[in-house]
Amino acid sequence: ATVRTALSPVMEMEPDQVNNVEWLNASLAAALPLLRDALPRDQSGACVVPHPHPMEKQTVPEHSRCFSATGAIVYYTAKCCDNCDTTIEDAEYWSCAMRCDVDFCSRCHSEMQALFADRDMEHTAWVVAFVTALARHTLVNLQPDDRRRFVKSLAFDWPLEMFEKLVGISVDVADASVVHVEDSASSGMSKEAATNFWFIVGFLQLLYAANRLPLTEHRLGKVYLEGLKLPNDRFVLRGIDKCESYSDWRRFIQTSTGSTAPQYERVLSADPFRIDERFTQFLAHSNLVPVAFCRQCVMHDVKSEKFALAKHVKVYREPAEHLRRDVTAFLGSGFAEDSKVVLQGLVSSPHLNGTSGQIINFDTAAGRWCMKHEVGEIGR
Repeated sequence: ATVRTALSPVMEMEPDQVNNVEWLNASLAAALPLLRDALPRDQSGACVVPHPHPMEKQTVPEHSRCFSATGAIVYYTAKCCDNCDTTIEDAEYWSCAMRCDVDFCSRCHSEMQALFADRDMEHTAWVVAFVTALARHTLVNLQPDDRRRFVKSLAFDWPLEMFEKLVGISVDVADASVVHVEDSASSGMSKEAATNFWFIVGFLQLLYAANRLPLTEHRLGKVYLEGLKLPNDRFVLRGIDKCESYSDWRRFIQTSTGSTAPQYERVLSADPFRIDERFTQFLAHSNLVPVAFCRQCVMHDVKSEKFALAKHVKVYREPAEHLRRDVTAFLGSGFAEDSKVVLQGLVSSPHLNGTSGQIINFDTAAGRWCMKHEVGEIGR
């Protein structure tokens, strides 16, 4: 408690009071023992913190009761649990009393209440606030040259164990905040709460840059380049898997800039550092995004009309039913019977390129789809 009291003024300092790397290193090193394992974890292993507003129990009216496809009694709520990301079909669930777009199913709410009951939540809140304040200070108050000095000190001066702890707590705080931030755009949560999350993400990008630095720069007195300090997957924010992927993918596509520079390089060199619309997209931070979330976004790419993708698939031509099974499983409903298609890339009949037609059926003997051209011809 004494160390926490001594460090608390750090969170209230004005931007021009402290702006040196030595102070930042000393503050982080002193705080590390208080930061580790300070946040509770749910059954999936992801860190969680309470929603900032009280939660109210909601009872679904009887007229919303219906039956599922298996005959089970369910309740239509048009709600999805913000923790387990499943449709809420119980007679009771929990919603934010301040009308934030935050809902929990009864099971997740009970589990989280049990987690928080055994924790010093005042200390947990202090840890989140402290990490956020240090992240904001590093990105806003330090000049690019100072940020590079800070990254270099993390890469070459910090012991591996201390660096690992710093990365771990930064990932934990970001993971615990990400679900609440996703709902802030359509809820009563303050803009500051969402901005604080992206400061932590920016700080993680600096840590990622420090992790990579031994690959490209020699340590003083060393002849050979060293490897990564930590595996790259230690920086992945698993909490993003709880978030809805389509809206982030759509914003990413709509605001595409064509820039291929990784975010950690942009964070290092930005003068001044700003959190713009592009920065507030998960996909802009591909090095921090879980594989499962990326896969969902790839599926949105495939389904989008903006992408004409060349498709390659390994199939067995014999027996014929295996061929049809493999091809139809890969191509999906887009190549089902009665689908409209446009011919392209024909060599033997180039005059048909650009013409349209309609799929009739699949010829298992020939291993091709049969179609009817707009001119009335039948072809494969």
